[in-house]
Amino acid sequence: MSAEDTKPEGNTPSISAKTKTALGVGCAALLLMALFLGFSQHQDASTTSSKQETEVNVVAVLDTPLLTMLQLKSVQDSLSDVDEASRSAADFAGRMTDILEEYREAGILVINKSAALSVPAMNDITPLVAKRLGIDLDQPNAYD
Repeated sequence: MSAEDTKPEGNTPSISAKTKTALGVGCAALLLMALFLGFSQHQDASTTSSKQETEVNVVAVLDTPLLTMLQLKSVQDSLSDVDEASRSAADFAGRMTDILEEYREAGILVINKSAALSVPAMNDITPLVAKRLGIDLDQPNAYD
């Protein structure tokens, strides 16, 4: 019996559905992070030029890593289709971008909560944004 006799005929290794789902969720997570990093760099550039033109009166903080983690957990728990997970991630990133744009247009500087050394509770917009995104902040997360 030669080595060629032991090869399966016409069968190539296939990727399991579980692996495809894991890859899809991983891709969705990378897409979310790339979109947030790109948006925050754009915001940094536009905020710098805006500061020269107008004075910023209000600063708000947003816990984007927490919101992203909770959204990703929700996607992992409810979706099994790679394409649907990618669409959900893109939709989340688009809605987050729209919300942040509203704050920018209102003259409110939004920074990531982890960048602030001292945050009065009234300046934390995380609960407001989470509500608009349909994210339950009371669910267990990695911070707990």
